Amino acid sequence: MIEITRKQVAEMLEVDVRSITNFQNQDIDPLPVAVPAKRGGTNIYDAIAIHKWGIRKRLAELDIGDDGNVYDYNVERARLAHHQANNEALKEKELRRELMNVDEVERLVSQTVLAARSKLLSLPTKMAGKVQFISELPIIEGLLRDSVDEALHELAASIFNIETEDDGLDSATSETAG
Repeated sequence: MIEITRKQVAEMLEVDVRSITNFQNQDIDPLPVAVPAKRGGTNIYDAIAIHKWGIRKRLAELDIGDDGNVYDYNVERARLAHHQANNEALKEKELRRELMNVDEVERLVSQTVLAARSKLLSLPTKMAGKVQFISELPIIEGLLRDSVDEALHELAASIFNIETEDDGLDSATSETAG
Protein backbone atom coordinates (compact mmCIF):
# COMPACT_ATOMS: atom_id res chain seq x y z
CA MET A 1 0.00 0.00 0.00
CA ILE A 2 1.22 3.46 -0.93
CA GLU A 3 -0.13 5.82 1.71
CA ILE A 4 -1.24 9.29 0.65
CA THR A 5 -2.93 12.23 2.36
CA ARG A 6 -6.24 13.91 1.63
CA LYS A 7 -4.42 16.76 -0.14
CA GLN A 8 -2.53 14.29 -2.33
CA VAL A 9 -5.81 12.52 -3.15
CA ALA A 10 -7.29 15.87 -4.23
CA GLU A 11 -4.27 16.58 -6.44
CA MET A 12 -4.40 13.07 -7.90
CA LEU A 13 -8.10 13.41 -8.77
CA GLU A 14 -7.69 17.06 -9.83
CA VAL A 15 -10.43 18.26 -7.48
CA ASP A 16 -10.77 20.57 -4.50
CA VAL A 17 -9.84 19.10 -1.08
CA ARG A 18 -13.43 19.65 0.10
CA SER A 19 -14.68 17.35 -2.69
CA ILE A 20 -12.86 14.43 -1.07
CA THR A 21 -15.32 14.45 1.85
CA ASN A 22 -18.25 14.50 -0.58
CA PHE A 23 -16.77 11.56 -2.48
CA GLN A 24 -16.31 9.61 0.80
CA ASN A 25 -19.97 10.20 1.76
CA GLN A 26 -21.46 8.99 -1.54
CA ASP A 27 -23.96 6.17 -1.18
CA ILE A 28 -22.83 4.47 -4.38
CA ASP A 29 -19.12 3.70 -4.78
CA PRO A 30 -17.71 6.03 -2.11
CA LEU A 31 -14.05 7.04 -2.12
CA PRO A 32 -12.10 4.29 -0.32
CA VAL A 33 -10.34 5.16 2.94
CA ALA A 34 -7.43 2.81 3.83
CA VAL A 35 -7.11 3.89 7.47
CA PRO A 36 -9.97 5.91 8.95
CA ALA A 37 -8.89 8.84 11.09
CA LYS A 38 -8.85 8.52 14.82
CA ARG A 39 -10.32 11.36 16.79
CA GLY A 40 -8.71 14.62 15.62
CA GLY A 41 -6.56 12.84 13.02
CA THR A 42 -6.72 12.56 9.24
CA ASN A 43 -7.66 9.66 7.01
CA ILE A 44 -4.99 7.72 5.20
CA TYR A 45 -5.65 6.67 1.64
CA ASP A 46 -4.15 3.96 -0.59
CA ALA A 47 -2.89 5.52 -3.82
CA ILE A 48 -3.66 2.41 -5.91
CA ALA A 49 -7.21 2.14 -4.54
CA ILE A 50 -7.77 5.84 -5.18
CA HIS A 51 -6.42 5.50 -8.71
CA LYS A 52 -8.77 2.57 -9.43
CA TRP A 53 -11.70 4.49 -7.89
CA GLY A 54 -10.90 7.51 -10.08
CA ILE A 55 -10.88 5.32 -13.19
CA ARG A 56 -14.24 3.75 -12.22
CA LYS A 57 -15.71 7.20 -11.59
CA ARG A 58 -14.47 8.50 -14.94
CA LEU A 59 -15.70 5.41 -16.80
CA ALA A 60 -19.12 5.79 -15.18
CA GLU A 61 -19.36 9.22 -16.82
CA LEU A 62 -18.70 7.73 -20.25
CA ASP A 63 -20.94 5.76 -22.56
CA ILE A 64 -20.32 3.73 -25.68
CA GLY A 65 -22.74 4.70 -28.41
CA ASP A 66 -24.31 2.48 -31.06
CA ASP A 67 -21.62 3.68 -33.43
CA GLY A 68 -18.87 2.31 -31.16
CA ASN A 69 -17.61 5.75 -30.10
CA VAL A 70 -17.09 6.64 -26.46
CA TYR A 71 -19.13 9.63 -25.27
CA ASP A 72 -18.78 11.75 -22.16
CA TYR A 73 -22.22 12.65 -20.80
CA ASN A 74 -21.03 16.01 -19.49
CA VAL A 75 -19.43 16.98 -22.79
CA GLU A 76 -22.45 15.82 -24.77
CA ARG A 77 -24.82 17.68 -22.43
CA ALA A 78 -22.76 20.85 -22.84
CA ARG A 79 -22.73 20.37 -26.62
CA LEU A 80 -26.52 19.96 -26.66
CA ALA A 81 -27.02 23.07 -24.52
CA HIS A 82 -24.70 25.01 -26.85
CA HIS A 83 -26.64 23.97 -29.96
CA GLN A 84 -29.99 24.68 -28.33
CA ALA A 85 -28.78 28.17 -27.40
CA ASN A 86 -27.58 28.73 -30.98
CA ASN A 87 -30.94 27.62 -32.37
CA GLU A 88 -32.78 29.99 -30.04
CA ALA A 89 -30.48 32.86 -31.04
CA LEU A 90 -31.18 32.15 -34.72
CA LYS A 91 -34.94 32.11 -34.08
CA GLU A 92 -34.70 35.46 -32.28
CA LYS A 93 -32.73 36.98 -35.16
CA GLU A 94 -35.32 35.66 -37.61
CA LEU A 95 -38.14 37.21 -35.57
CA ARG A 96 -36.30 40.56 -35.50
CA ARG A 97 -35.86 40.23 -39.29
CA GLU A 98 -32.05 40.26 -38.90
CA LEU A 99 -31.91 36.85 -40.53
CA MET A 100 -33.88 35.39 -43.42
CA ASN A 101 -34.44 31.93 -44.79
CA VAL A 102 -32.55 31.27 -48.04
CA ASP A 103 -35.78 30.43 -49.87
CA GLU A 104 -37.27 33.78 -48.81
CA VAL A 105 -34.16 35.66 -49.99
CA GLU A 106 -34.20 33.83 -53.33
CA ARG A 107 -37.88 34.67 -53.80
CA LEU A 108 -37.36 38.36 -52.98
CA VAL A 109 -34.29 38.67 -55.22
CA SER A 110 -36.14 36.97 -58.06
CA GLN A 111 -39.12 39.32 -57.67
CA THR A 112 -36.80 42.33 -57.57
CA VAL A 113 -34.92 41.30 -60.70
CA LEU A 114 -38.17 40.65 -62.56
CA ALA A 115 -39.60 44.02 -61.49
CA ALA A 116 -36.39 45.82 -62.54
CA ARG A 117 -36.38 44.02 -65.89
CA SER A 118 -39.99 44.95 -66.51
CA LYS A 119 -39.43 48.63 -65.61
CA LEU A 120 -36.29 48.93 -67.70
CA LEU A 121 -37.81 47.22 -70.76
CA SER A 122 -40.80 49.57 -70.65
CA LEU A 123 -38.63 52.72 -70.73
CA PRO A 124 -37.92 52.83 -74.50
CA THR A 125 -41.61 52.55 -75.39
CA LYS A 126 -42.60 55.05 -72.72
CA MET A 127 -39.95 57.60 -73.69
CA ALA A 128 -40.12 57.25 -77.50
CA GLY A 129 -43.26 59.35 -77.73
CA LYS A 130 -41.88 62.01 -75.36
CA VAL A 131 -38.58 62.59 -77.14
CA GLN A 132 -39.44 62.00 -80.81
CA PHE A 133 -39.98 65.71 -81.60
CA ILE A 134 -37.23 67.10 -79.36
CA SER A 135 -34.01 67.94 -81.14
CA GLU A 136 -31.88 69.25 -78.26
CA LEU A 137 -29.73 66.51 -76.74
CA PRO A 138 -29.57 67.99 -73.19
CA ILE A 139 -33.38 68.04 -72.97
CA ILE A 140 -33.60 64.42 -74.19
CA GLU A 141 -30.93 63.37 -71.69
CA GLY A 142 -32.79 65.14 -68.87
CA LEU A 143 -36.10 63.48 -69.77
CA LEU A 144 -34.43 60.06 -69.99
CA ARG A 145 -32.59 60.60 -66.70
CA ASP A 146 -35.84 61.68 -65.00
CA SER A 147 -37.60 58.61 -66.37
CA VAL A 148 -34.83 56.26 -65.15
CA ASP A 149 -34.81 57.98 -61.73
CA GLU A 150 -38.58 57.60 -61.51
CA ALA A 151 -38.33 53.90 -62.39
CA LEU A 152 -35.57 53.35 -59.81
CA HIS A 153 -37.56 55.22 -57.16
CA GLU A 154 -40.64 53.07 -57.86
CA LEU A 155 -38.50 49.90 -57.67
CA ALA A 156 -36.94 50.95 -54.38
CA ALA A 157 -40.36 51.83 -53.00
CA SER A 158 -41.78 48.45 -53.96
CA ILE A 159 -38.78 46.55 -52.57
CA PHE A 160 -38.66 48.35 -49.24
CA ASN A 161 -42.44 48.93 -48.99
CA ILE A 162 -42.01 52.70 -49.09
CA GLU A 163 -44.94 54.83 -50.12
CA THR A 164 -44.27 56.60 -53.41
CA GLU A 165 -45.55 59.95 -52.20
CA ASP A 166 -43.53 63.01 -53.13
CA ASP A 167 -40.73 63.22 -50.57
CA GLY A 168 -39.89 66.80 -51.46
CA LEU A 169 -36.59 65.90 -53.09
CA ASP A 170 -37.72 66.68 -56.63
CA SER A 171 -38.95 70.15 -55.73
CA ALA A 172 -35.83 70.88 -53.68
CA THR A 173 -33.62 69.65 -56.53
CA SER A 174 -35.44 71.71 -59.14
CA GLU A 175 -35.29 74.80 -56.92
CA THR A 176 -31.52 74.53 -56.45
CA ALA A 177 -30.98 73.65 -60.09
CA GLY A 178 -33.08 76.53 -61.35
